[in-house]
Amino acid sequence: MEPIILYNLLAMASYLYYSDIVESQFFADMYSIYTAGKIPCGWRGKYPDGNLYIYSEVQ
Repeated sequence: MEPIILYNLLAMASYLYYSDIVESQFFADMYSIYTAGKIPCGWRGKYPDGNLYIYSEVQ
């Protein structure tokens, strides 16, 4: 597994554990992307006004 994907999964696990205490739209979006079977692969623009690039297999 790629280190960045492992980091994202661990960060989202922490987000889910602490989400009732600390809100994070960034990790909420990441969680939605991963659970939809897609992979975030970049960012366009200046945070927080930018957008995530999402890899999705074309079928």
